[in-house]
Amino acid sequence: MFINLYSSVLALPLGVVIVPSESTACLTEGFQSLLALLDGDDAFYQRGRAGPSCFMTDDSEAEIKALKNVWPRYSYRLIALCIRAHE
Repeated sequence: MFINLYSSVLALPLGVVIVPSESTACLTEGFQSLLALLDGDDAFYQRGRAGPSCFMTDDSEAEIKALKNVWPRYSYRLIALCIRAHE
């Protein structure tokens, strides 16, 4: 999973999480490892451990649960491609 930071001009890679499976447990551990690397008051535009305010994701239930396990106060947006697939 690639994690990017989006700005008004482009997307900057923030991290890559590589896990052996897409289970909630594996993804949670991967996100916790990324959080440990980015730990500090300056991470995520001075949000620190609160993490990003929003994630864009597909409709993977395991991914959404893992993100909420690590960053419970974020909101998520479905990628437009996933929304069209369900129409």
